[in-house]
Amino acid sequence: YSDPANYSRWMEGLLSYKLLEGNEGEPGATSKLVFQMGKRQMEMEQKVESIDMPRSLTLVYTAPGVWNRVSTTFRQLT
Repeated sequence: YSDPANYSRWMEGLLSYKLLEGNEGEPGATSKLVFQMGKRQMEMEQKVESIDMPRSLTLVYTAPGVWNRVSTTFRQLT
């Protein structure tokens, strides 16, 4: 889930991913994501806010006029 090589499996329309700053998978790491949304492309910045794998991951996504925090908690299903 946190491996950028797998992002296209769950991020529909993802064209590219590029680390801009910091160390991959560490708090503060910032990346650029490019998506194809119908006939237009959209660029978005992703910042790792917190990470405690395999328990949780919080990412902040920004684009012009957009700010979105995604907090994911993982748990084992039995």
